[in-house]
Formats: sequence, C-alpha cells, structure tokens
Amino acid sequence: MNTDSDNFVAETLLKLLGAHVTQRGTTAAGARVVRRVLEEIEIDLDGVRIVDGSGLSRKDRLTATALASILVTAREDAELRRVFFDSLAIAGVNGTLSSRMGAAPTRGRVHAKTGTTNAASALAGYVGDRYVFAIVMNGSPVPASAARAAQDRFAALLAAD
Repeated sequence: MNTDSDNFVAETLLKLLGAHVTQRGTTAAGARVVRRVLEEIEIDLDGVRIVDGSGLSRKDRLTATALASILVTAREDAELRRVFFDSLAIAGVNGTLSSRMGAAPTRGRVHAKTGTTNAASALAGYVGDRYVFAIVMNGSPVPASAARAAQDRFAALLAAD
C-alpha cells in the first residue's frame, strides 16, 4: 500500500480496522479507531481530521507535526520499525519514488510516502537512520512538479549531511 500509494487498499484497511476493533466495517469506525490509537500514543492531533483511509477527501487534514511524530513513533517501536520502513517507497528505486531522487545522495537513502491531490502535495519519511521529515504543501492548485522539486531538494539537503 505505501510503496505504490494504493488508495483502494488504504480505504479497505481502514474499514477492516473498524470491523476488527468495533465490529463496524465502515470508514467512520476505522477513522475513530485510528484517532484513538494516535491519541493513546500521544500524537498531537490538533488540526488533524481523518475522514477516509486514502487521504483523498477534501475534509481530511493532517499536519507535518503529526506526520513526523508518527514516523518517530514507528521508528522507535521495535515490532513496527522494520515492517513499516520496508513498506515505504525508496528514492530512485521503487514505487512512487522510482523516478524521483534517482542520483546521489538521495537514491536508496530516502524512504518515504508521497501524497498528492490537486490542492496538496506531501512527502514524509526517513533519510537513512538519521532524519525523519515531513513536508506538507497546500494551495489551490498546487503545481505538482514544483512541489515535488522542492520536496526532493529538501530531502537531498538532508541526505548530503
């Protein structure tokens, strides 16, 4: 799901989560479960609204702070770390990053999840074992090529360090 940014799988997983935890296989039930878990692990949810599993709803809201906190939490969880890290696209190698950041210093070192709509563009993930980053760019419309170029430059600066 993360490597190729499969929105259908994301939505299905959210409904399955709702069904498993609350016996209600709905998007709303799954979103409540996700929010509750994020609150339990003390992620700052100020400004966050989870409406669907894919993030494609115009009502969804996510902050860079929340994204970065989730990434840090995943990295610090011994059971989750490797599985989550391996699920992300790798710069210049596969998934949504196969044609991005294909040269040194980013190729193979940036593991991240992309997010793109006509009003937002995001990139969040890891640069090696040293950095966690989250970039969220909003506007209407967000020129995808300009947003991606800026995100890639930022990741390259981190990777060069």
